[in-house]
Amino acid sequence: MNRKLMLVLAMLLCASLLFGCSVSRNSGDADTVKDQKQEQREESTPDIDIEGKADSEQDEQDNDKKSVSEDKKDSESGDKSDKKNKDSGIGKKDSPVPKGSTYTWSGTTDSYYKIEYTYSLTVNDAKPITIDELKEMNVRVNEDDRFEYRILDVSCNAEIKLLGSESGSAYISSFYPHIVGAESSAGESVIGYAFFGFEDALKDNISDQVGFDKIDIDETASYSADGKVIIPVYKGKTNYLVLRDDGSGDKIYFSIE
Repeated sequence: MNRKLMLVLAMLLCASLLFGCSVSRNSGDADTVKDQKQEQREESTPDIDIEGKADSEQDEQDNDKKSVSEDKKDSESGDKSDKKNKDSGIGKKDSPVPKGSTYTWSGTTDSYYKIEYTYSLTVNDAKPITIDELKEMNVRVNEDDRFEYRILDVSCNAEIKLLGSESGSAYISSFYPHIVGAESSAGESVIGYAFFGFEDALKDNISDQVGFDKIDIDETASYSADGKVIIPVYKGKTNYLVLRDDGSGDKIYFSIE
């Protein structure tokens, strides 16, 4: 009897030990799952930080935009000031640049290339040229009774800084003053000119000087060149050579009489 009782107690003790181990193991598994969930929560925390960082970066971008906007306003203010100075000075229709005088203008353009530029142009001389003489130079013109032609001897200086380009570089010969054509004192405009393809042509002389040289972004290049430009003008009227400042859009008038 005592032996049977001892056996039952022993069996109960073993069952208790086994159950305790099972509870401990299950508790450990639960703790592991809890730790894994905590790790998952801890791993998700950087996502919140990233969102917070993104918000911070957005704030910085917004501040940068505000700064750019303020800089743009300052630039526009400076441009207006420059325009005001130009309006009161030489180069306007009522005060064209005299022959032999040099006009210099600067600005920034952002089209295919983004550049900072400073151009100077001088009309050294202007002479009538006939259609027959132009034909001998292989220059074709429209024989319109309203027009006659002038051949101009000009000097051009350019300083270019490349700020942006899809290819990362640009040919120096791509940059030169923007000639429009001529305008009469009565306000009649004619668009057109020739500055390459004949002897001593300005664009050909620029190309001969700089060749196929390129500039990379943030690099600066310059050149000086003399040459000829041919423009149509209205018969029997005072006419002006007209260029355009691509940065401001303003016309620049040069006397050719």
